[in-house]
Amino acid sequence: MTRRLPSLLLPALLFAFVACDAPAITPSSSTLLPEPGEQVPPTQAVAPRARPVAVAPPAAHAPAADHAPGGARDGEWNGDEISWLDYDAGLARARAEGKPVCLVMHADWCPHCHTYARVFDDPRVVAQARNLVMVRVNVDHAPAVATRYAVDGTYVPRTYFLRPDGTVLERVDARRPQYRYFFDENDPGSILGGMIAALAPG
Repeated sequence: MTRRLPSLLLPALLFAFVACDAPAITPSSSTLLPEPGEQVPPTQAVAPRARPVAVAPPAAHAPAADHAPGGARDGEWNGDEISWLDYDAGLARARAEGKPVCLVMHADWCPHCHTYARVFDDPRVVAQARNLVMVRVNVDHAPAVATRYAVDGTYVPRTYFLRPDGTVLERVDARRPQYRYFFDENDPGSILGGMIAALAPG
C-alpha cells in the first residue's frame, strides 16, 4: 500500500496545475483523469502548464441557487468592490456607455475558478474594473452564452474582453499558445494586463 501512494498522487498533482476543460462534460459524465502512473501524451502539453483535464461536476453537488450574477458563492469574486452584472445587463450597459466588457466564464464545480476569483481582490484590478463593464457567466446556468463565446474551446475559467457591441477583442488574451483566454489564476498581473490592453486604443 505504501509503495502505491506516489502513483495515486499523480492525478491529484496533475489536476492541481491545469484548468478545467469542459468540451465533453455532462452532469452524468465521469471524471477523466489519467490512470495512476499514466503519462500525459506530449501532444497534450501546453507551456507552461499541461493541457486542461476534463472534470465533470459531482452529481451530488448540483449548482446552488444564485444570489449574484454568474452564480457566485457569497464572498467570491469581490462583489463588494466590483459591480458584476449578468450577460444581458452587462451588454446593455456596454452599448449605452461605450465601454469594453470583461466577460468571465466559470463553473461552481471548477476549483481553478474559485482560485481565479481571488485575483479580483487585488486593488489594481479593482481600480481597472471601474473602467470596464464586468460580467460573469456561470457556464452551467447560461449554456447558450457559454457556447457563443468558445473561441478556442469551452474550458473554464476563461476570460474574454469584448467590444461594446459584444464581439470578442481577440487581440487581448493570456499570451499562451493554447487555451488563450485562461488568465493566470494566481497572478493578478495577468488579468490586469488584459484589462489595460482592452482599454488601449486600437
